[in-house]
This record gives sequence, C-alpha cells and structure tokens, in this order.
Amino acid sequence: MSLSQRERWIVIVTLIVVGLFFGDRWVFSPVWDRYTQDTDRAAELQERVFKTQGLLQRRQKIQSLWDAREKAGLTGDVSRAEGALLNRIEHWAGGAGLAVTSMKPEREQARKSDTLSKVRCRLSMVGGMEAVTRFCFDVETSDFPVMLESVQMSSSDPKKDAVTVQFVLTTVCLVPTDQSSGKVASTGSR
Repeated sequence: MSLSQRERWIVIVTLIVVGLFFGDRWVFSPVWDRYTQDTDRAAELQERVFKTQGLLQRRQKIQSLWDAREKAGLTGDVSRAEGALLNRIEHWAGGAGLAVTSMKPEREQARKSDTLSKVRCRLSMVGGMEAVTRFCFDVETSDFPVMLESVQMSSSDPKKDAVTVQFVLTTVCLVPTDQSSGKVASTGSR
C-alpha cells in the first residue's frame, strides 16, 4: 500500500505530535519538575546556611558577653559572689552619693536541677533623688551580673531632697558541679 503525499504528511505530523506528547509526559515534564524541586531545595538550603551563620555569629557574641560577665563576677563560689555583690554595692553607692544604712545579704537554696544559685541583698539607703537615679543607672549598666528586683522610696520631709530607699538586688553564681558525673555538688551552705 502506497501513501499519497498528503497522507505521508498527515502521518509525519501525527507521529511528531504523538512523539512530543510522550516526550513531554516522560522526559520534559519530569526534568522540569526535578529542576524546580532542586532550585527550591537549593533556596531552602541557602536560607538554612544563612540562619546557621547567624546563629554561629550570635553564639560568639553571647559567648563573649558570658565571658565578660564571668570575669566581672560570675563565679562558682557563693561566698565570692556575695562578697563581690557587697563590694559593688558599696562602690555604686559611694559613687552616687548614697549613704548605706543597712545591708542584708541572703542566699537562696538552689534546686538540684538549677545551674545557677541566687544571692539577694536587701539594702536601705539615704540620699537625694539624683543620687538614687545615679545608683540605679550604675546597677543597670554594669557588666556585673546583677538585677534590680525592687525599689521602694519614702520621704520623711517633702521639703527636703533626701529620701530613704530600699533596694533588693540579686546576683547569681554557678552551682558547683561534680566533674565526673556532671551532677550538682551538695555543699550544704547554700
């Protein structure tokens, strides 16, 4: 059977269309899908790399801050932390011009799961409002690991600038750990 010129062209065009259809179904579409999946995955991985780099930079910054705090007074000895807090309080009060009338340190018992132990100091001071402001500023901007928990002020004479101020300051110290087991060591004095 011989095909006419016209029938040949119809067969050729039909075979090309069928070939394109199957080529698209089995070759072009899977390749395109794989390409889009790969580009999406590459973008996701690139984003994860940027986040990881940010975390590493943040870790370095936080580690340097931690080292500075540790150097400034974060110790593993409660007595040293208490002494450092009392020395800092005297330094800040003297620099601000406040007279310390009472200073009572308190140690808080650390739980077994804690890695930090707290030392609180209840203070009573007398001075002017400017001195109180200076003291609070010095405490809040210090490298020493301290937190101003509460402030109470009272004035016996509203005509005078002198006020009586009660502060509660808290610092922390590392709870000593048993090096071999990693468990918190019991010192009994906290």
